[in-house]
Amino acid sequence: MFRLMLVIALHLIGGRASAQCESWTPMGAGIGGQGGGFGVHSLAVLPGGDVVAGGAFYQAGGVACNHIARWDGVAWSPLGSGMDWSVAALAVLPTGDLVAGGAFTQAGATSCNYIARWDGSQWLPLASGMNGPVLALTVLPNGDLIAGGDFTVAGGLACQRVARWNGSAWAPLGNGLDQGSVLALAALSDGGLVAGGSFVLHDTGSSGIARWDGHAWSPIGTNFNAHVASLAVLPSGELVAGGNAAASNIFRWDGTAWSSLG
Repeated sequence: MFRLMLVIALHLIGGRASAQCESWTPMGAGIGGQGGGFGVHSLAVLPGGDVVAGGAFYQAGGVACNHIARWDGVAWSPLGSGMDWSVAALAVLPTGDLVAGGAFTQAGATSCNYIARWDGSQWLPLASGMNGPVLALTVLPNGDLIAGGDFTVAGGLACQRVARWNGSAWAPLGNGLDQGSVLALAALSDGGLVAGGSFVLHDTGSSGIARWDGHAWSPIGTNFNAHVASLAVLPSGELVAGGNAAASNIFRWDGTAWSSLG
């Protein structure tokens, strides 16, 4: 259900990583858990440059870190007492606060249904949260948070697999998306939003990817029916989608048509 995101060098750290590193190096003693097999599912970089990792692990660098941990460049440390189950997505708000989404229902000592905010010292709920796992997060240019996943209710309102948080309340984005799950989200510079996953777009027959223009959802291109697990926006504004799609599994949208990368 959860997707492994290995984009930190390209998307999160970018030029800093390529300028300073010519090879892969471990981050301390790494991340693990009881019996092994507990992976990292999400990564985020805080304003100060520290890296936060979320997943299904129980320790990082030999320190107990329940499903979420912070790397300061030297060592791993926990964020409070962590979560009671897996973290699938992370996002940093304009305030510098961190938002985590996943399959958990408790963060620290607080009930947080599938989503929670870390203010630097404690975990806080975002209203009443969701009724199902949050699998993707992104922040729009105006600072609003977008969450996607398996849920159909957010903050007590019907929100089909995708919802917007304005800092005080959740709201739906139109009629949302049918069936399946939202697995990836990407914010566009014009304020638009792209969602990827295993969902179906209402009454269009299109599946796997859709764009929200602030008023309605629409397909991107024609005959794009795939399971999209990751999204990225290039500096040119072009969109890249990766997942289970035909032979190449990775495609670029240039604003007019889809084409495979290599």
